[in-house]
Order: sequence, then C-alpha cells, then structure tokens
Amino acid sequence: MEFLNPAAFYLLGTIPIVVALHFLKLRRRAYRVPSLMLWHTIAEDRQANVPFQRLRHILLPLLQMLFLLMLTLSVARPAVRRAGFMHGKAILIVDNSASMQSNELGQTRLKMAKQAAQELIQQISASGGMMVLVTHAAETHIQQAFTTDMAQLRRAIETIAPTAAVGSPRAVFDAAAHYADSSQDKVFFISDNFKTLPDTALPLHRIGVGTEAENIGIVQFSVEMANTPRGKAYTLLAGIQNFTDTDREVKASLALAAPLNTSTKNVGIANGDDGSRRESFFAQETLTERLANYEKPFDDKVVSIPAGRTQSVLFSGDAAGLEGQVISVRLELTDDFPLDNTVSSLLLPRPPLHILLVSDRELSLLTHLLKTHGEHVEARQVSTDAYHGSGDADVTLFDRFSPENVPTGNVIFLNPRETLPFGTDVETDTAAARVISEDKTHPLMQGVSLIGLQVSEASHRELPIWGRSLVETEKGSLIWAGTEADRQILVFEFDAFTPEISAFALTIPAAPLFIYHTLAWFEAGTAPIQPLSDRYGQQALRHAFRTGESLRMAFPSTARIHVQKPDDTRIEVDTGVFTQTDMTGIYTVLVEDTPVERFTVNLLDAAESTLSPPLTTSAETERATTDAPLQPVTQEVWRWPAVLAFALLLLEWGVYHRKSE
Repeated sequence: MEFLNPAAFYLLGTIPIVVALHFLKLRRRAYRVPSLMLWHTIAEDRQANVPFQRLRHILLPLLQMLFLLMLTLSVARPAVRRAGFMHGKAILIVDNSASMQSNELGQTRLKMAKQAAQELIQQISASGGMMVLVTHAAETHIQQAFTTDMAQLRRAIETIAPTAAVGSPRAVFDAAAHYADSSQDKVFFISDNFKTLPDTALPLHRIGVGTEAENIGIVQFSVEMANTPRGKAYTLLAGIQNFTDTDREVKASLALAAPLNTSTKNVGIANGDDGSRRESFFAQETLTERLANYEKPFDDKVVSIPAGRTQSVLFSGDAAGLEGQVISVRLELTDDFPLDNTVSSLLLPRPPLHILLVSDRELSLLTHLLKTHGEHVEARQVSTDAYHGSGDADVTLFDRFSPENVPTGNVIFLNPRETLPFGTDVETDTAAARVISEDKTHPLMQGVSLIGLQVSEASHRELPIWGRSLVETEKGSLIWAGTEADRQILVFEFDAFTPEISAFALTIPAAPLFIYHTLAWFEAGTAPIQPLSDRYGQQALRHAFRTGESLRMAFPSTARIHVQKPDDTRIEVDTGVFTQTDMTGIYTVLVEDTPVERFTVNLLDAAESTLSPPLTTSAETERATTDAPLQPVTQEVWRWPAVLAFALLLLEWGVYHRKSE
C-alpha cells in the first residue's frame, strides 16, 4: 500500500491534543446531602479529577482518537497496486525446449522463464482465468487448465519440467488458438528464441529471457562398423561447431557408455564370437576392473575450430570386443550448454540388405549402383518366369513387370507399363516430356535435381491416396512413392536405365544419389525401431535418433512393450509409437519385461545449440516493447477509512449521550 498525500499524516498531531483535553477537563457535580458527613464522598470525587485517574473512563477518548486516525488515513489518499485487469482469458506459454537448459549467471533459462511467469501472474488479472501451456510435452501441452486460483498457477509453473526436445512450437500455438476463442483473449509467450514462431493471428505478447551464451557443441555424428582384412573396424565422425566469436581448441574423447547393470552379459564384451578371449583395451581380469573402464576415454583428439565454423573429427580403430556396446564422443570443456557436449550410438554392423531384381534383361548400371551402396548388400537377379515370390528379400525391384500379388517387403517398380495391383488404369504416352517440378521436401530428393530431364516415353496414372509425386512432367507424375500396408513403394513411370528413352542413368550425381537415398529409405523401414518422420542416410545410425522424434516400435502387437528412459523411468507403449524422446542418453526397449533392443537419443541440432538472445534487432525490440503485457494499476482506497471514520463518529456520539443520561 502507498499514500498519494503523505503530508496528511501531520494531522496525527491532533491526537495528543484530544488526549490532553481529556485528562485536564474537570467534571464536578452538585449533590444535595442531609449532613456534612457526606463531604468525605465529595473529597473522593475530587481525587477522581486528578490527571491519569480518568483512564478508567477511556472509551470516549479512544473512539475520538480512532476517528482522527481514520480521518487522517482518508486525507492521505491510501492506494494499493493491483494486477492489470483484462477481459477474457489469458494463455501463458512457457518454452521448455532444449536451449532453455542453458546456464547463465548460475541459473538456467528455464528458471528465468519461471520467474518471469510468476511475475506475470502477479501483474495480470483475467476475468476468464489463466491457462499455462508448455511448448514440448509427450502427451498434452496443458500444464494448468483455466483457473483464477493463484496458488494453482504458481504450482503449475514451478513443476514445468526441462526437456531436450527441439522443433517448432506450432503444435502448442495450434492448441492455444483452439482455446483463445474471443477477441479479448491474450496469449503470453516466454522464450529465449522468437525466430521459429509460426504465423498466428493470436494477440501475442512476447517475453524474452536469456542473453548471449558461450557454447561449443556437437551438431553432426555418424558411426560405421565394417569388415576389414584384419577383422572388424569402427569409424566415428563428429562435427563440432564453435558458436563463439573466438577461435577455440577443444579436446574430444572417445569412451564407452556405462552399462545399464553389472551383469556379466553386459560387461563381458572382450569375448569373441567363438568364445575365445580377444586382446583389447577392455580385456580385464575381474568384473570390477571391467566396469572401471567404462566412461574412461580410450582415444582423444585436440581440434582447432575457428569462430563460427564447424570442424570434423574422425575416430577409427579395431572394433574387437566393442560390438553391441554404446560408444560416445565427449567434449572435454565447460560451457553454458552441456547438453550438446556428448553424443552416443550403438556400435553395430549394418545388417545384410537382401535385394531381388526381377528382370529379363541385363541392367549392369543398376546392379552396380545396388552393390556399391555397401558391403552389406546382397543382390541377385531372376527372370520374370522364374519369379515365384520375393522370399526373404528386403527390397524387390520389378523391371517392366507387375506381379498379381505385391510382396510384403519394400518394392520398386521400373516402368511397369500396366495397371498396378493397388493403382488405377495406366496410360502410355510416346510423346516426349520434360521434368518441370520436383518435391524437394521428400527425403529421396535431398540434393537431387532432375529439372529439365527429357523422356521420350512415359506412363502416367492417377496416384493412390497414399501416393506422393516426387518428379513431374507437364503430363503427370514421372516418379512417385508412398507407404502402403507397412511397405514402402517407389514407382518409375518410365524406363530409367535405357539411354534411348531418357538420360536419367547418366545424370551425375542425381541418379546414383537418388538410388542410394532410396535404399537408405527402405533400409530404415526394416529396422525394429523406426522414426515416424521421413529420414534418409540414417542406415549407419539405425539405433540413434534425435530428441523429439516419435518412434514406431516394430514388435508384435500382442506383446507388452515398455521403454526405459535414461532416468530409469519406464513408459508403456500402447499404440506402438513412442513419443517421449525428450532426454539425451540410452533407452532400452523391453518386451514382456525382457530387454530386446537399445537405442540412443542425441540433440544434434545446430539451431538449438546457437543460444542466440531472444531479441537481436531493433525492430524486434521495438515490437516487443509495444506488445508489453498489461501493467499493474494503482487503485485509491481512501473511501474505506472515510466510511470507517464516519461510523466511529456516530458511535462516539451515541456513547457520549448514553453516559450523559
């Protein structure tokens, strides 16, 4: 509370005057007595007029002093500061993405955001209540439904959990748009980054937290394990980016991640496939000695990274005794964002990729492209007459041929020229056509450009509902793909490997890159754990994913599936899709309480690791100031002490006249 006219308190000086008058006033009464013996009573009455003896009759002066006190308070114009009032509802969105774990001045950006949120709910009072949302959540973005209870809002803000999730906050803004159904509703967004804000018509007020932070992080990572004349060897490539404005030297170390438990099965990795003991840095005599070697770097390199640039570091060596283990690259440094200083992946050989080519002609270029995809590729060819099913093939290529029943695995159709089992009628056009558009957003088209490619003969058809056109001519789709009945399908509506028909096979590097992307896309679809989003080139990281990715668990639907997160919490997977990849580290898949698979989750997001301040340009600063939330208002409350003073005056008048009777 504050007083707009504090000089009025000088009126309190009248209170001692009232007290003094009360003490000094003599009150004598005339008595008619029959005898002088009653003078003793008169003498006692005189003693009652002595100062300080009248404290026994203090009610009237007390009421008078209270009256003067209330009158003084009223003249002093007391006022209280109350939250800015707004009609409608208030929606508070708090960013809890990975960058909010950045440490600045001893506290994280998320803690700073929580403090800003607590201040906001003290400043804003909405007639329709306030809702609290978070940008990243496994199930629901709602942290607290609409309420006017300040205690509930404070608890909801304090319990916001940090995550390592990344990505656009569009989902939470879509949810906010659903609840903001009135023009009087307002949305408040607290974040360290406003660059990824989606286009929205919501009345948005932005509150920035955080400043420029110092960070060096790993933004790229790949792992390979291959056979060599001397045995198996591993290769790890990590891209380290320097987000500071000075050149830095960083030490990168290679180590094995600690096992989930101390069983002999988990730590006995020094034994060969034949049971013999291999010589490696991990071959120790006792279980305790073996466990002590986990997390200990066994290789390290010093990398010089210019300011604002990315530098790659390569680790390679003998993989004896390391197969099936989680291997990690760690930066030996201290910065403001430790979340991107470590990446990890399972060290596993690529499983065989069985490819079956059904064709009546020799396609030497296509066969060469298939085999050069990797040593793990096992390709064979049969004629159309000899084809009786795909068998165990992971990918089946049909050249100018369409079987009655499409195999259950992944399929590529090369110039089918006829109706497909899942498609509509086809038309063949012998007139020349030229590629005029491409779908660059599809993973198969990353880095591939076929604009201007001429074809002298092609088929075109109406695509099924699940089909997606990748390359189009002016007459229709030339190459299209899609996923149908859990199998991935790619269709070339022309003869891609006959130079007289088209120059596709001779287009360098578009043709080889497109085929390699296709095989990688198919290969990712055969893994037991698959990302729901399209990815390409991830065959070397079949068991490594990025934070925030939703994963499909390709296990029997009747089995009870759980996923154990890095913090040892277990999440049951009911729908076959696991969404809680909000932590970096090692995850374990359990089927009927038996561990069957492991995978790792890493950040690997340069945009999240940049840690740029929320406001970087003057235009943004001006707009943020204009969009400032409602400020607290000052409300005068002098009427209440004035009313109370009037009530005291009436009470004093009543008491005085009652005593006078």
